[in-house]
Amino acid sequence: MPQIGGEVMANRLLLSIFCALILTQCVLAQTPKDVAGTFHKKETRFIDYIKDFKDFSNGGEWEPSNGLREIAAINQERAASGTAWLAMYDNLSCPQDRTSARTAIQREFTYYMQGVNIDIEFVNKLTGTTEKPGVATEAIRMRDDLRELQELFKSTKLP
Repeated sequence: MPQIGGEVMANRLLLSIFCALILTQCVLAQTPKDVAGTFHKKETRFIDYIKDFKDFSNGGEWEPSNGLREIAAINQERAASGTAWLAMYDNLSCPQDRTSARTAIQREFTYYMQGVNIDIEFVNKLTGTTEKPGVATEAIRMRDDLRELQELFKSTKLP
């Protein structure tokens, strides 16, 4: 009898450890809705950049400001696409559909990361051509947000 009781105790202990590990992973992992919310915040930030650089282009620094505005617009669309992809994925219930969608989303996110990387380089070049400190400061902020967006695309892992 003591051996059976020992096995039961050992099984309970293992089950408790297993449950604790699963709960820890669930708390640490972000859901697609959480990540979509982060993409949406970036989308809103890039809309602000569009407005700011439009205002700057009216103030005399047309060429660099307009180029930066275009970069902001493209990345606002990328962030919106991230939100849309994740909303679509979150609404799928069929495991086969989720697997197919996961593959497509990861492919798109890799493509977006490459585009964001090119935009970061372009922002660096445009920042050096401006003579207005406000434009340069806002460009540096946008570059930092571009890096965060790139990392968001890179780090998004779907269950």
